[in-house]
Amino acid sequence: MTFNSQKIRKIFDEWQTSENGLNEEEAKSRLVKYGRNELEIKKISLFSLWLRQFKNSMIYLLFTASFISLVLGEWVDALIIFIILIINSTLGFIQEYKTERILEKLKNFIKVKARVRREGQLKEIDRSLVVPGEIVVLKEGDLVPADIFLFKSENLMVNEEILTGEFYPAEKTAKASEDEKSNLVFSGTSVVKGYGEGVVIATGQKTSFGKITEMTIKTAKESIVERNLLSLSKMILRIVFITLSIVFVLNLILKGFQINIPEFLLFSVALAVSVVPEALPLITTLTLSRGAIKLAKKDVVVKRLSSLEGLGSIEIICSDKTGTLTKNVLTVKDCLAEDKAKCFLFGILASGFFQSERETTHDPFDLALWQAASEEIKKEIKNYQKIWERPFDPEKRTNALVVKNLKGEFFLIIRGAVEEVLRDSKKSFNYSEIINQYQESGKRGLRTLAVGFKKIKEKDFFSEEDEKGLDYLGFFTFSDSLKPETILTIKKAKKLGVKIKIITGDALEVAESVAKEAGLETGERVFSGEELEKMDEGKLLWTVENNNVFARVLPSQKYKIIQTLQKKYTVGFLGEGINDAPSLKLAHVAIVVDSGADVSKEAGDIILLKKDLKVIVDAIQEGRKIFANITKYIRYTFIGNFGNFYAMAAISLILPFLPMLAVQILLVNLLSDLPLIAVSTDNVDYQEIRKPRKYNLREITFVCIFLGFLSSLFDFTFFALFYKTGPEMLRTLWFICSILTELVLIFSIRTRYFVFRSSMPSSTLISVSFLAFFLTIFIPLSRLGKVFHFLVPSFSSLFIILGLVILYFIATETAKLAYYRSHKEI
Repeated sequence: MTFNSQKIRKIFDEWQTSENGLNEEEAKSRLVKYGRNELEIKKISLFSLWLRQFKNSMIYLLFTASFISLVLGEWVDALIIFIILIINSTLGFIQEYKTERILEKLKNFIKVKARVRREGQLKEIDRSLVVPGEIVVLKEGDLVPADIFLFKSENLMVNEEILTGEFYPAEKTAKASEDEKSNLVFSGTSVVKGYGEGVVIATGQKTSFGKITEMTIKTAKESIVERNLLSLSKMILRIVFITLSIVFVLNLILKGFQINIPEFLLFSVALAVSVVPEALPLITTLTLSRGAIKLAKKDVVVKRLSSLEGLGSIEIICSDKTGTLTKNVLTVKDCLAEDKAKCFLFGILASGFFQSERETTHDPFDLALWQAASEEIKKEIKNYQKIWERPFDPEKRTNALVVKNLKGEFFLIIRGAVEEVLRDSKKSFNYSEIINQYQESGKRGLRTLAVGFKKIKEKDFFSEEDEKGLDYLGFFTFSDSLKPETILTIKKAKKLGVKIKIITGDALEVAESVAKEAGLETGERVFSGEELEKMDEGKLLWTVENNNVFARVLPSQKYKIIQTLQKKYTVGFLGEGINDAPSLKLAHVAIVVDSGADVSKEAGDIILLKKDLKVIVDAIQEGRKIFANITKYIRYTFIGNFGNFYAMAAISLILPFLPMLAVQILLVNLLSDLPLIAVSTDNVDYQEIRKPRKYNLREITFVCIFLGFLSSLFDFTFFALFYKTGPEMLRTLWFICSILTELVLIFSIRTRYFVFRSSMPSSTLISVSFLAFFLTIFIPLSRLGKVFHFLVPSFSSLFIILGLVILYFIATETAKLAYYRSHKEI
């Protein structure tokens, strides 16, 4: 460690701090003075949120309809249209406000910590509480919480890609340097390796990253489903306008100037509003946000709503076995060494946590060794001082440490994979015997950790050559039992059509033993990362597709496995270490454990508050339910809207009057859409979630054309029965018939199976549908009916309509079942 005394003394004086950090009272005072360490991204106000509801092409159409009514002197109609507009906008505002609140709650689940010194004691605090003058401790995998001037550093490398665009890490040091930036680490960057301590010189908006965000505020990614469906809505809008233009021209040709052009324009605008699924983005966001808050209660935090779609479509999960299949609570089973006491002593010293200068460890190997060590060894450890440390290197599969004892002797200790420690050791042992013991331990599912050392001379710098010629001490074996729910979880994943692929750095024998115990089919055999590296593209694809366990895998090989699988499948990847960040960015759905490295959490889409395969599988099931409910809305709205649209457009050519007035069409649209708010709460058939699904354009086309045509056919039947009743009665009865057929359509199209053999609709959906049904009957029978130009219908007419609705339900069920029987992609 080095100390740039001249600069750092000036920094300490400027911020009135020291190496021991601030006291609690001073930290609180500075938090009030400087504010929280957060970027000042302006929150949307309630009024702005309400105004946003009017930035919609459908709203513009409604305004046009209201204006035309005013021009025609239809004040009542204009007022009704305006009221409907306000109701639509208010419903949208309420749902969007709820979504904003849900997203705000989700953000609170994800807490990024910072290590600081307060009165000499190391503690973890929320990153937002870091203040200027704070002493921050940085280590591998951390996100830098603020702009910091370094006064201590050990091999510190920082990824500054977020600021500079440079992929390669920058070296940071506490030494005096011509380039002052080498003494500074910046907020938002991440520590690739090494250790550092420094003074916070800027927080929040005053950091380098904060100044950049003033020019470019980060916005949430738009959901793929929202983007695709919004494009679909725009396409439908074009079709509608083309159709209405043709109908208008045909009306002029057939009826000449007898047509009331302003009234027909108002009718056309209302018809356009009724057919386009303007609530689609709102329903989608609402469904996704409700799903997100539901998952949060199950220890799954969704950082981006868009990732919920991908979650439901996951076909393969790539994960380590430790902590997901197993408990990750290790117990020392044996110490295979001639000098067991020395093996324990050096094994614990190599952990680097025996001094309280920095922090205690959460590493399961270290905890297991400490618990198994004798009191004599624990006392002996106090006689050693740590001089230098190389953190665990996934390429070398070892870590290194230099210690000094009270006699002034220096020892270099290497700890890690048995093969690696043996490779660097002097051959003064029975190599084949040790390897046999190691392999036998692996077959029993035991994890291993070897220790080697050498006595060295004091020096300032240690190289790779220093790590050669070790005295081999021995290796430990550890047991890590399966989680109780692992076997059932793997069976559930199989039922859901999700393949589990284990990618681990452990030995092949250990990985195979754990997989077999968990009931996971390995395939042909367990492959090593080294074997995969030598394969050509075609062989690699076949191997990773048809086998499920890969061991001794390096981070770069893990990346290659995921990249290869993504050529054919939707891949979810569970990671937590700093070396997992590239693979997380690559995967379709990046799943990160809350205890993982900050840089990995930043790259993740889904944060697991509990590292457990069961949690992931349950989340995939929930994601599929969300997808199924969004699909229900699409099917329903396209059938009902298109059916009524084409029937009304065609019948307007035949009748000498408009089949329905604009305000009546808008009321139909409002009441029939009312139950759709509850679609996100609906239950889902198990068959809908038992395998990954994607948007099926063929199915959507069938829904639009075939069942939409069937809906139009019943509209024509209605006109054949009631066209002689006169304009006002005809419109009243069609209003009732239209809404009732669309209500029964919801309960038919919500399932691919016979309606009485499907899952029970949610109580919310039933309640809201009943409300829509009640209002449909009540409005024409009440005084309110006159406002909408309705007449009171006779009971005989209502019975005929009821018969039509029942026939329509039977016809829709028959057509639906026939289609899904002939298309077996369920």
